[in-house]
Amino acid sequence: MDPKLIQNLIVDVILLLVGVAAFGLRSLIQVGVVYLQAKLGDRNFNTLLSYADMTVRFIEQSPAFQELTGDKKKELAIIELLKFCESHKLPVDRALIDKVIESAVQIMNVEKGKIGLPEIGA
Repeated sequence: MDPKLIQNLIVDVILLLVGVAAFGLRSLIQVGVVYLQAKLGDRNFNTLLSYADMTVRFIEQSPAFQELTGDKKKELAIIELLKFCESHKLPVDRALIDKVIESAVQIMNVEKGKIGLPEIGA
């Protein structure tokens, strides 16, 4: 068999698996966000989403955090949102905060894509 054909087949299978994994992760994030909305109620949920969006954008755009990796930026966002939830007595755990941050990053990346900017890592 042609080695180039086998190589192309392997690359295609890997791309398919990565696509399926990304789709699964996106679905998992959406399920977590829906659960959080039901748990907090619409008003608290929308307030939390707005704060998460603001926090993610601040960390991404601030020159003070440009040298940090995506994981370090995410950890800063998690800590900030946990503080916010604690101060507002919102019953949210770290796993749900993680999903809210991932959702905010995905939204920001979509918006960046619409204006031709590179996407960020979470």
